[in-house]
Amino acid sequence: MPPVRSLTDRAANGFDFNVLGGRIPAIVVSPHIRASSVVRRKGQQEENEGRETTAGFDHTSIIRTVWKVFELDKGPNGRQSLTLRDLHAPDLMHVIQPATVNDIGCFDGQIVAGPRALNFVHHHDWPGDPTPQFVLASAGPDAPLTATVAQETGAPWLSVHVVNDAEAMISRVCVTVSVSGLSPATYNGTVSIAGPKGLAPVVIPVALIIRHFL
Repeated sequence: MPPVRSLTDRAANGFDFNVLGGRIPAIVVSPHIRASSVVRRKGQQEENEGRETTAGFDHTSIIRTVWKVFELDKGPNGRQSLTLRDLHAPDLMHVIQPATVNDIGCFDGQIVAGPRALNFVHHHDWPGDPTPQFVLASAGPDAPLTATVAQETGAPWLSVHVVNDAEAMISRVCVTVSVSGLSPATYNGTVSIAGPKGLAPVVIPVALIIRHFL
């Protein structure tokens, strides 16, 4: 079948980018999506605020969904969209069902976390500290997590902050490092993520590598 045409803004170089490319499968993962469901776009003119569009799902459907979830069109700095294309892209809101929580027996009484290791690289002559990194962790519903740090050498350089999101059943572990007073070397530490009594903690190795710029 011929490529489907899509609404777009005219680019500065004159290329309209108004034709969708080849079909690309996408996997949407959330405990609030019915298990094993196959997502299809609804009718030509549907819940997409009544606008007529010939576009199916495309990459900008992700942008449109984020816009709806976080209501980025609201508030004093709100805006309708990034481009005309994502403004008219169908969103995935009808797929997300907050009242639905799938069976999460996959946790099987353990904490699931990732990534399983963190590496920070910093050049000694650069100002500031490295950008914080995040570990996403979960032990299922009603299982808030905590985190502690340990380090092998050096002045205190490793710290964590945990935000538990009960509705999404996930914990965001923000890992930060401070290079103040540290000389070029490799520093090793760990972040231990713990849950309710009876769950084995997950230990995430952390490496801070400080190098000379030249």
